[in-house]
Amino acid sequence: MIGDNKYARTYYRLMDKRQREVLEIGEKHHILPKCAGGTNDASNLVMLTTREHFIAHLLLTKMAEDTNEKVRFHWAFHRMAFSGGG
Repeated sequence: MIGDNKYARTYYRLMDKRQREVLEIGEKHHILPKCAGGTNDASNLVMLTTREHFIAHLLLTKMAEDTNEKVRFHWAFHRMAFSGGG
């Protein structure tokens, strides 16, 4: 389960900003990650700058409360950061 903490609040502020201020180019990001039940629906996708994408995945690793979710979010962060995948 994704916690309600300062990291989650920062994450959702960033997601809200990017839903309001849409980027034409950038990196596609799932607001609710697919590994946490998110879909590919347009309402669950935002475009982020490379920096914002890195920060978003880092925040997700700090938002997770459940051990399995922490592992999934850390794996997604590692893939994005070190293999160029998103």
